Amino acid sequence: MAQTRSSPENRRLDRLRKRKYRDERRAKIKCLEQELLRLQTELAQVQAHPTTRKARISPFALAAQVLQKHNQALQTHVQDQRHLVKLMAAWVASQVPTAGIPSAASWLHSTLVADPVTRRHGFEWLSERAYHMGLQQQASAGHPIFGGVHDGVRFNMHTSNSDDGLTIAGMETNLQFTFFAPFQRCAHMLWGMLKDNWLVGTPVISSHQDAERVDDRLVYFSGANERLGTSMRRILGMFKDSHRVVITYVMIADDERFPLKDGEIRSHGYGWTIFEHVDDDITLMRHSHVQFTPKTTNGVANLEEIGRMFGRSGVGSQYPEAYIEHIRSSAEATYVQSFETLYRNFHHYADHS
Repeated sequence: MAQTRSSPENRRLDRLRKRKYRDERRAKIKCLEQELLRLQTELAQVQAHPTTRKARISPFALAAQVLQKHNQALQTHVQDQRHLVKLMAAWVASQVPTAGIPSAASWLHSTLVADPVTRRHGFEWLSERAYHMGLQQQASAGHPIFGGVHDGVRFNMHTSNSDDGLTIAGMETNLQFTFFAPFQRCAHMLWGMLKDNWLVGTPVISSHQDAERVDDRLVYFSGANERLGTSMRRILGMFKDSHRVVITYVMIADDERFPLKDGEIRSHGYGWTIFEHVDDDITLMRHSHVQFTPKTTNGVANLEEIGRMFGRSGVGSQYPEAYIEHIRSSAEATYVQSFETLYRNFHHYADHS
């Protein structure tokens, strides 16, 4: 995980970045003032000698020159904006401390009841808990990855001690990407892809069908991940603010209407994707996703069952430290490669739609 620099060092670097930015702006302003003076002088000459100037350059050629200069100025402005985004993101990332897997709050172990009215309130309440948890993480610690501004995916596996010894407590995935498109468009594009099964086909996205639809911003899905051999019951929610859109995911372990069946391995956990406004056409996307150890009718899945999800046989499970490391290596490759592919494709659609 990324290490956080001391606060004085952060402030010093921030001052250096701002000073460099101000110097660049002053230099640019000076160049523009010189260009303005040159154009004013040229205009005065044209007005003083209209016949001579007309013979030397046509209005169309002069218009082409002006348009070319304007185009160059726009390109420079775009480059300045990109540079500013990187500086801002670097400053934010420098404030981020290292974080482990969040504690398993009691609401994460809630059971969806069969009663229709209470059930609907349960969908809303659980989605709101995930929404506020995401905002709290953003406000208190930022995004727990990356000490720079680059796009990327980071995976972490967490272990704990159980009655049977060392086991896997959960898997955590964090992503950070910048899109050059409005944040509302990015969010609605991902929402549509999630609802319509466009992103199915990788180990990190389960195929699904509507189980219950509350409204356009709250849907309960049932589905399965054939590659991992797991089932899933997920509440998908959308929350809109003035400067961001948050999509929440709550994977339910216990549902009175759909109890666990023999042989079923059900994923459960939570996550969110936050599309944050940076500029009119610049969006910072941050995604966090935590999956706890899947559940079966016999309790949580054991190490051999988790190993089979990632292509490992049961050989070596009597040595949990080494066996868990093999699972971690396989799981990390699966999640990182899959998410990088997903968001590289999404990046293309968002930036060119």
